[in-house]
Amino acid sequence: MLRRCIPLLLALTLALTACTPQGGPQETAASPSPTPSPTETVRPAPTPRPTQTAEPGPDLSLDGEHRLDRDYDPVPAGQLELPIRGATGYASVELGLWPEPRPEPEPSATPQPSAGPSPSPSAQPSAEPEPAPPPTATPAPETASPAPAETPAESVPPSDPSPTPAPPPEETGAVESVPPTQESAAPTAQPTAAPTPSPTPSPAPSSTPAPAETPAVSASPAPSPTPSADPFEGALAVLEPGSAFTVLKEDGDWWQVRWRGTTGWVEHRYCMINLPDVVPSILYDATNSYDSLYRSAGKALPGVTGESLYPGMEYNPRLGRSEFMMPVLYAMAYKICEAQQAALMEGNCLVLYEGYRPYATQRAVVKALTALIDSDPEVEAAVNSGPWGAGNFIAMGYSNHQRGFAIDVSLAKVWSTREESISGHTYLQVVDYDLYEMPTPMHELSSAAVTFTRPTGAWRTADPAPGMNEPAFALQRYCTGAGMTPLSSEWWHFNDYAARDLAADHLGTGGFQITACVSTAP
Repeated sequence: MLRRCIPLLLALTLALTACTPQGGPQETAASPSPTPSPTETVRPAPTPRPTQTAEPGPDLSLDGEHRLDRDYDPVPAGQLELPIRGATGYASVELGLWPEPRPEPEPSATPQPSAGPSPSPSAQPSAEPEPAPPPTATPAPETASPAPAETPAESVPPSDPSPTPAPPPEETGAVESVPPTQESAAPTAQPTAAPTPSPTPSPAPSSTPAPAETPAVSASPAPSPTPSADPFEGALAVLEPGSAFTVLKEDGDWWQVRWRGTTGWVEHRYCMINLPDVVPSILYDATNSYDSLYRSAGKALPGVTGESLYPGMEYNPRLGRSEFMMPVLYAMAYKICEAQQAALMEGNCLVLYEGYRPYATQRAVVKALTALIDSDPEVEAAVNSGPWGAGNFIAMGYSNHQRGFAIDVSLAKVWSTREESISGHTYLQVVDYDLYEMPTPMHELSSAAVTFTRPTGAWRTADPAPGMNEPAFALQRYCTGAGMTPLSSEWWHFNDYAARDLAADHLGTGGFQITACVSTAP
């Protein structure tokens, strides 16, 4: 009996010893597993938040591998997607329509066009605050001309009200012209009385009354500068600013155009071109013509936001569809086209919101923003932040948009395209696309939209604002690569100072609206 029990006891002991070591590991392995899993799920949650809050988040980055859905040969620099022939042009200032191109504009003929309706004199002092940063010696790196031209635009009006400096030179000039000496030379009768003392005698002062007659003589010629030749003498017609015409051909600095049944020539450096007629691949969206996006600190500008501020879309016979009218100075069109080609080669597309902007619209936005700043502390803080102020976000006088050498533009990723053809000329039409998320919505008038940390024209070496992201940098690369200049206070705004310089002697003031498209096939 005992013998039978011993094997059973031994077996039982072995079984117990075998079970004991396995039990410990199972508990120690099980205990850590419940605690880390909750902590692991909690930790990842906060990490994405900073990444999304930071402006250049991963979801905003451009896909370096993204390309168009078809092979595309970009238009070479210095060319447009469609010929100029048949496009709609606009006079940006008063222009003569001449029977034939005029050789070298004579000095008298240059000032021929009058700048059209000029805004209120009170607005002139801030003639061009929009590119105010560039003026301060910095546009020099871009082109020597931008800086000088900007500064005079702002400094000229202030000098007008203070005529004090001008009179003194005229007075001193009258004294320095020294008619008295001629008078003193005339009374030779005095020297006869005293041959040698003639130079020294005090009688010379007595001749001073005589000079008084000389001013009378010099004053009489003054009326003579009345001859003012008619600068438009011999012209077929005088085109008012904003007049629309069809471009027939180009010859050097001149366009042959058809205007109201009359064919003649205009100097195209003073003309704007309807961009969709020559660069149709761009996506055009003139929101100010149907639903203005203007806001400040995300708040609507009363009477402006959501309003139609000027005419925008018309049927375009050249393109065979309704399209926005988007005029810019002719010279600038080539740079915009070059920027678009660079974007297309990376599978992207420019989205153009505004070119020319009427002066009346400019003033409406200035008034609305000023009123909002005065009534809303939050808006006031967002606008007057650090080195920035209201004048950085909307020009208080003339804007470059009135003058025709500024654009407001954004960027889209292109998913699908198709080829279109007009009279044997093909171009790319974007069919499907997504707008990139930019630093702010378009036309956000506050320091949230700034491009650089401070107003500057030296954009190549300027520090980018913290809000700038990859799509905004790509847009800047396309536009500056084509020769345009970014504005420090708005990521969407680019100027063409070379186009400005071509028309510098006669820039427009924007006292008109664009209402007609008279395009035809090339």
